[in-house]
Amino acid sequence: MSTEAVETTGRCARDANMLVLAYAAVSAGKDLPRRQIAETLDSLGYQHSDGRPVDAHALRGFEGNALDVLMNVAAPPFNRRTEHRTSPVAAALAYVALTRPAA
Repeated sequence: MSTEAVETTGRCARDANMLVLAYAAVSAGKDLPRRQIAETLDSLGYQHSDGRPVDAHALRGFEGNALDVLMNVAAPPFNRRTEHRTSPVAAALAYVALTRPAA
C-alpha cells in the first residue's frame, strides 16, 4: 500500500480548509462529517498522488489545518466519543472565519 499523500498546500489546502470551516459552522454539537468533506474534495478532483481518493485522515495534513484548530476548541469533557464533535464555540469561530471580510 502506498503512503503517498494528497497535495497539502496551495489550492487543495485552501479548498479543504474552506470545506472544514463551512461544515463546522453548521455542525454545532454534532460530529464534523469528515468523510463527507473528503468525498467532496474527491468530487472536486483532488486525490492522493497515487490516484487514491482523499480520505478523512488526510484532512489533518493540510497547510493551515482548520480541522485541528476547530477540534481543539472543545468544551470539556473531551473524550474519544466526543473527539470529532464540533463545539458551539468552534462552530461560531468557523462562521466568523467564513463571514469576516478579508483584510
